Amino acid sequence: MRISKLLLKKNVGMLGVAVFFLGILARAETRTEFLANQLATSDDPRIRVQAALGLGTSVDAGAIMPLCKGIQDSNDTVRSAVVAAAVKLGNQNMIPCLQERASLEESSKLKAQIAKAIQLLLVSEEQIGVATKVYVAIGATNNKTKRNSGELDELVRASVANKLHSFSGYTIAPKNITIANEKRKLSGKKIKSYFLQTTVDSPVYQGDQLVITVHVVMSTYPGKDLKGEFVPKLKQSGVFGIDKASEDELIRMAIDRALDSFEKVVASSN
Repeated sequence: MRISKLLLKKNVGMLGVAVFFLGILARAETRTEFLANQLATSDDPRIRVQAALGLGTSVDAGAIMPLCKGIQDSNDTVRSAVVAAAVKLGNQNMIPCLQERASLEESSKLKAQIAKAIQLLLVSEEQIGVATKVYVAIGATNNKTKRNSGELDELVRASVANKLHSFSGYTIAPKNITIANEKRKLSGKKIKSYFLQTTVDSPVYQGDQLVITVHVVMSTYPGKDLKGEFVPKLKQSGVFGIDKASEDELIRMAIDRALDSFEKVVASSN
């Protein structure tokens, strides 16, 4: 009897140790990490689909990278779930990943889904919180090119938003706004607020060179008193004939340069 009691005590002790270590493991791997691992490694597409959708509802910025990797999944259904998850997550930092996949995607159905997702993310509203120091509204793009205005505006807005997100304390105004609502939203808040209006000049092809000029006008907001203009002009050699991909890349680079200057002006203002 004594031996049986000792064995029972020993087994209970071992069980307690096992439960203790399982608890440590559970705490070590968060839900986001678990789902990210499932999305990246599971052999079952159904599990990868559920993992992607779970990441979409996580409200965790840590889900961005796993979803960006998941958008390259070989299974159409999994990629579709990742796109749906990106919309659900609502983080505009997903846009570059979606844009990259759109350029590679062969499924017309998925291309359309990705385009819709990008548009939904572009108009998603960001909330002014305690971390907000600068609030920026992005105006519709002035198109002086022969390109589709909607397509160009999407490219410019995404490029501006991506750059602004890299600055600490910046919040972007929703796309569809009314000045009255914005005035009420900003009333009493001690934050800097600006309006950015971008104009893209018609691309110039000279021999083997492509020249892109972008104008970014900075105004106060919602009053829209002019504060400055940034006009980067970029060139790329080795371009023969119309090259839309090169145009897009130079537009993004020009916007990056303009907003670096904008951020410096904001930082130096009282």
